[in-house]
Amino acid sequence: FTTYTNDTLSWGTGNLDVDPLFADTANGDYRVNVLSPVINAGHPDSTDSDGTRADMGGYPYLKTYNGPVWFVDAVNGAILVHRVLL
Repeated sequence: FTTYTNDTLSWGTGNLDVDPLFADTANGDYRVNVLSPVINAGHPDSTDSDGTRADMGGYPYLKTYNGPVWFVDAVNGAILVHRVLL
Protein backbone atom coordinates (compact mmCIF):
# COMPACT_ATOMS: atom_id res chain seq x y z
CA PHE A 1 0.00 0.00 0.00
CA THR A 2 2.97 2.30 -0.09
CA THR A 3 5.26 3.41 -2.86
CA TYR A 4 8.71 4.92 -2.73
CA THR A 5 9.84 7.44 -5.33
CA ASN A 6 13.12 9.31 -4.88
CA ASP A 7 13.13 8.42 -1.16
CA THR A 8 9.59 9.76 -0.70
CA LEU A 9 6.98 7.63 1.02
CA SER A 10 3.45 7.95 -0.37
CA TRP A 11 0.51 6.51 1.54
CA GLY A 12 -1.79 4.32 -0.50
CA THR A 13 -5.51 3.83 -0.14
CA GLY A 14 -6.54 2.30 3.18
CA ASN A 15 -3.49 3.33 5.21
CA LEU A 16 -3.90 5.22 8.47
CA ASP A 17 -1.45 7.77 9.83
CA VAL A 18 -2.72 7.89 13.42
CA ASP A 19 -1.64 6.85 16.90
CA PRO A 20 -3.00 3.28 17.33
CA LEU A 21 -3.37 3.87 21.10
CA PHE A 22 -1.55 0.76 22.28
CA ALA A 23 -2.31 -0.35 25.83
CA ASP A 24 1.20 -0.11 27.34
CA THR A 25 4.16 0.07 24.94
CA ALA A 26 6.63 0.74 27.78
CA ASN A 27 5.93 -2.78 29.03
CA GLY A 28 5.56 -4.45 25.62
CA ASP A 29 1.74 -4.57 25.58
CA TYR A 30 0.76 -3.80 22.00
CA ARG A 31 -2.92 -4.60 22.35
CA VAL A 32 -5.10 -1.61 21.50
CA ASN A 33 -7.37 0.16 23.95
CA VAL A 34 -11.09 0.71 23.45
CA LEU A 35 -10.62 4.17 21.86
CA SER A 36 -8.14 3.02 19.20
CA PRO A 37 -8.83 4.18 15.62
CA VAL A 38 -7.52 0.85 14.28
CA ILE A 39 -10.46 -1.10 15.73
CA ASN A 40 -12.70 -2.27 12.87
CA ALA A 41 -10.39 -0.50 10.39
CA GLY A 42 -9.07 -3.62 8.66
CA HIS A 43 -10.13 -5.09 5.35
CA PRO A 44 -13.92 -4.84 4.98
CA ASP A 45 -14.20 -8.47 3.86
CA SER A 46 -12.40 -9.82 6.95
CA THR A 47 -13.88 -10.30 10.40
CA ASP A 48 -12.51 -10.94 13.88
CA SER A 49 -13.64 -13.89 15.98
CA ASP A 50 -16.30 -11.66 17.57
CA GLY A 51 -17.93 -11.15 14.16
CA THR A 52 -16.96 -7.48 13.75
CA ARG A 53 -14.88 -6.06 10.91
CA ALA A 54 -11.21 -6.96 11.29
CA ASP A 55 -8.95 -4.66 13.27
CA MET A 56 -5.56 -3.48 12.01
CA GLY A 57 -2.58 -4.92 13.88
CA GLY A 58 -1.57 -8.17 15.45
CA TYR A 59 -4.02 -8.27 18.37
CA PRO A 60 -7.75 -7.88 17.71
CA TYR A 61 -9.90 -5.92 20.13
CA LEU A 62 -12.68 -8.43 20.75
CA LYS A 63 -16.05 -7.12 21.84
CA THR A 64 -17.25 -9.72 24.31
CA TYR A 65 -18.93 -7.46 26.87
CA ASN A 66 -22.60 -8.12 27.60
CA GLY A 67 -24.12 -5.61 29.94
CA PRO A 68 -25.38 -2.07 30.23
CA VAL A 69 -24.22 0.46 27.66
CA TRP A 70 -24.26 4.15 28.48
CA PHE A 71 -24.11 6.87 25.84
CA VAL A 72 -22.97 10.14 27.39
CA ASP A 73 -23.02 13.61 25.86
CA ALA A 74 -19.38 14.65 25.33
CA VAL A 75 -20.13 18.32 25.98
CA ASN A 76 -22.05 18.31 29.25
CA GLY A 77 -21.82 14.70 30.43
CA ALA A 78 -25.59 14.11 30.34
CA ILE A 79 -26.72 10.52 29.90
CA LEU A 80 -28.36 10.24 26.50
CA VAL A 81 -29.29 6.55 26.31
CA HIS A 82 -28.98 3.50 28.53
CA ARG A 83 -29.61 0.03 27.19
CA VAL A 84 -28.69 -3.54 28.03
CA LEU A 85 -27.02 -5.70 25.40
CA LEU A 86 -28.00 -9.36 25.38
